Amino acid sequence: MYFEQEDKMEDAEQFSSSNNNVLKDINRKIGMIKDVKIQLISLTQSIDFLSEKYELLLTEHTKTKSDVVRLDKNITQLTNKCTYLEKCNGALEEKIMDIEQKTRRHNLQIVGVECMPDEKVSELVKKLGDLIGATTNHISSVNRMPERSKNKTASILVRFNNDHKEK
Repeated sequence: MYFEQEDKMEDAEQFSSSNNNVLKDINRKIGMIKDVKIQLISLTQSIDFLSEKYELLLTEHTKTKSDVVRLDKNITQLTNKCTYLEKCNGALEEKIMDIEQKTRRHNLQIVGVECMPDEKVSELVKKLGDLIGATTNHISSVNRMPERSKNKTASILVRFNNDHKEK
């Protein structure tokens, strides 16, 4: 009996020690579960945050794509308008050149005649007319043009009357 009691006590101590070990192991595992739960909560919050940011990025991307399409249409319209204005400008330049040519059709420009001090350009033009056998009756004005550069002599501009009809 004594041995039985001792065996029972030993068994009880071993059982108690074993239970303590199991309880310690369970408590340690419960602690680990709490840590995993905290990490899981942190991961869930991170995923929620990243999900919100992803949705914002998608919204901004969609807006940016629509802005790019709108700006592309604006560029196309401006390019077309620029092309149209370049054509209009070219046509206006041609008209101006035509008008300038029409205003010059009654003019004669004489180049290469040296400029002399105290010269009388009208007498010089009359002498030139006599040399080539042309009359100077239809001349309305004669001027020496300003010099454009030091190396070139100034030309003489002879303007004829507009009432003279060409035949």
